[in-house]
Amino acid sequence: MQRYGMVIRLRPERRAEYLRLHAEVWPAVERTLRAANIRNYTIFLHDDLLFGYYEYVGADHAADQARIAADPQTQPVVAAHRPVPGVPGRAGLGALVGADAGSLASERRRRGMTQGALYVGNRTFTVEPRPPVPPGPGEVRIDVAYTGICGTDLHVRHGDMDHRVSAPAVIGHEMSGRIAELGDGVTGWRVGDPVTVMPLDWCGECPACRDGQQHICHRLTFVGIDSPGSMQRSWTVRADLLVGLPEGLSLRHGALIEPTAVAVHDVRRSRLTAGEHAVVIGAGPVGLLIASVARTVGAEVVLVELDPHRREVAAGLGFTTVDPAATDPAGFVQEWTDTAGAAVVFEVSGSAGGVRTATGLLAVRGRLVVVGIHPTPREVDLHRVFWRELEIVGARVYQRDDFTAAVRLLAAGEVPAEDLISEVVPLLEVTAAFDALERGGVVKVLIDCGGTW
Repeated sequence: MQRYGMVIRLRPERRAEYLRLHAEVWPAVERTLRAANIRNYTIFLHDDLLFGYYEYVGADHAADQARIAADPQTQPVVAAHRPVPGVPGRAGLGALVGADAGSLASERRRRGMTQGALYVGNRTFTVEPRPPVPPGPGEVRIDVAYTGICGTDLHVRHGDMDHRVSAPAVIGHEMSGRIAELGDGVTGWRVGDPVTVMPLDWCGECPACRDGQQHICHRLTFVGIDSPGSMQRSWTVRADLLVGLPEGLSLRHGALIEPTAVAVHDVRRSRLTAGEHAVVIGAGPVGLLIASVARTVGAEVVLVELDPHRREVAAGLGFTTVDPAATDPAGFVQEWTDTAGAAVVFEVSGSAGGVRTATGLLAVRGRLVVVGIHPTPREVDLHRVFWRELEIVGARVYQRDDFTAAVRLLAAGEVPAEDLISEVVPLLEVTAAFDALERGGVVKVLIDCGGTW
């Protein structure tokens, strides 16, 4: 495998058209690039300069370049390019040779830029040079070490959240890093402190906020979705969003604080206690974290999961698993609980089948905690809810105490962070990171944003 880079100047009057064209034709262009033995093709823009990176896995680079240049699908994009005098690289998708990754990094440094991954629409991310944003009063600038990709980020990629995410946009909220710069008036923090961010920005005025439930503010801004996120090398945020990390906690594991806080909040909402039986439907990252947190309170835990890889991971963490395609979950739980049923069921799958299954597993006065995001209304067995006096509990995001507890659990090793991290991928390969999650066979994928010290 060989790595190549490019620096191309876009015609200023066609920059916006280039972005639009790139998004529209990208699926076809991607097929052409793969056929030409090119992998992990990534671009990022700064002003009129386009920087690019890719890996070549073929045997005849020149022939494959000619194949790309001859493909009519690439021509509208190629037409937007022109060479840059004195800068290595040539115009055109068929001529992506000339600058290695080191040259690109040097050019970015010369311009005083870092880099960030931008969602530009149509399932496409680009990596673009970005000048660091100096912190204003009450703000800090963070060198981001790692950002985890969560299910919400996948929804963003699919376009499901285009009503909230204004492309081009930097997303990401599961992160860790160190403070690089303090704005005026910031106290209690020092440059170099390891931190994560609780990415909730509430109004403080609505009925929920006045009732002390700021995390479900009527006008809540979720940082990393509704405002710029952490999938970048340098990130400037309000200091009051920071959560400190102990020096003994690795920044890799620190990137799991936010999803662990979700799990802590879910378990707290369930009122689960030692000795109770709990079922988690869905053994993705959040489901596995809920199971891990539930185990720390002394509960007996079973996970219901269709995917064999996820069941294997859960079993490797010491959990009992049920394949609902092979074993009736209701029958299993009846035997497991001596016919009583589970005290708590966490519905994490976000599926109609998960909801249908959940109510049938609960004991008298059991608690169904709705964790998964259901995009459409679901059918619920309300007769069962009535007959057994069941409770249905919503659990959304987290509160500050949940973050504090998550830090403590990870620092104590009570959450198996390393076992949940399947891959760590460089920021330049953000597309490959999302593709890995789409394919499955992984639990948590982290993006290395380059802010390690």
